[in-house]
Amino acid sequence: MSNKLQIKSGKSDPQIISAAHQIRDAVFIDEQGIDPTLEYDGSDAGAIHYVGFVDAIPVVTARATVTDQGVHIQRVATVQAARKRGYAKQLLNQLMADLKPVVATLSKPQFYLGAQLTALPFYERLGFRAVGPVFMEAGIQHQLLKLNLEQ
Repeated sequence: MSNKLQIKSGKSDPQIISAAHQIRDAVFIDEQGIDPTLEYDGSDAGAIHYVGFVDAIPVVTARATVTDQGVHIQRVATVQAARKRGYAKQLLNQLMADLKPVVATLSKPQFYLGAQLTALPFYERLGFRAVGPVFMEAGIQHQLLKLNLEQ
């Protein structure tokens, strides 16, 4: 496996969505035991999906939706064999760079996400800050994080 990440994105591209689902199935459903009905919450159709490929193999994904609270980043996942290589950081940096012009036009110019507690240091290194109390989602502790572009 090379280390070169190729990032593709799209809102309704079936190949990108299929690759994203492949990663999410492996990480959230198989590895973490999340119920598929919780994982597939009906929000995929309105989201922009990002998938990173190494040697044409999908290894990292995230989705983003524009809401009245800003741009909501969700379903960030990296397959186990590709972790600790900086792929999620590359993917999220690309996602945020692509969507920064959109965020700048919103009444709440921010990116936000609900991170699993184990991932907090990763998101903090990207500039996100914790807001509010820890909450449970799909049986896993999460923390609301925000990256405000007005700062």
